[in-house]
Amino acid sequence: MAFNFKAAEAQVAKSIDNKCLALMLLGQSGAGKSYTIGTFGVRTLLLFGTGESHGPQSAKTAGADNVVPVCWDKDDEGNALSPDQAYKRLLEALGDSEGIKAAGFKAIALDGATELEQMIRKTLKWKQLCETDKGKHNNFAEPDATKQLFRPILDALKHLQVMIGLHYLMTCILDIKQLGNDGSIQEASPKLSGYGVAENLIQQFPDIVALGRMSKDDKVGHYFQFLAGVTRVSKDASGIVKKTMNFNPRITGFKAEELPEAPKADLAALAKFKARTK
Repeated sequence: MAFNFKAAEAQVAKSIDNKCLALMLLGQSGAGKSYTIGTFGVRTLLLFGTGESHGPQSAKTAGADNVVPVCWDKDDEGNALSPDQAYKRLLEALGDSEGIKAAGFKAIALDGATELEQMIRKTLKWKQLCETDKGKHNNFAEPDATKQLFRPILDALKHLQVMIGLHYLMTCILDIKQLGNDGSIQEASPKLSGYGVAENLIQQFPDIVALGRMSKDDKVGHYFQFLAGVTRVSKDASGIVKKTMNFNPRITGFKAEELPEAPKADLAALAKFKARTK
């Protein structure tokens, strides 16, 4: 049977032509990540864990009736779920493309990566992936196990975007090491366990933006920072740096010099910018 190159090309073109945001939103605790989720200006499904329980209220402050919060580690009656049950519930929610479309969601936000990683590392599947053939825990297997369990979540988000044409976003906490006098992020690292997890997860997102509280034009507010210095360093047992990964903020389809330096933290405006519309 001949390979259908035309159909394969059409499938890739559908993904390339996508102008929706596929965003990793990086910011320190209290930087306004959850609030910013509410600025999409469209009906937004907010998936969160109890560790980010402040998120829905913050997002609704900005988005009011547009934001629909769903907790992934509690059932519909509010009972706490085990990590394995929570992981299953999250994938079921992301896998219901027909339900998401019928509900009119135009954006999905996961708040956030740090919370997700903690849940993943407590699942039975993660523990099994980290076991040696003798049943002992292998610390060196931890990054690959975490990445393997993040993969279905990312695949589901990408699939929804292609099939429905919606925005998706995941937040991640930044550990700030140095700020400028105006509050600009000079040096920071994503709060994830291990160099490999940070490198793999964040680079899966076509769009990366750092968020921070800044003083600009004599006003203090929350701004997207495209010049932020976000890195993750890998060191050996002696503390010697082996690798450094820079997570430069970016918007797919734009050169670095085309990006605004520090626009107001507004996802609706950022979406229009990516789509090159006014």
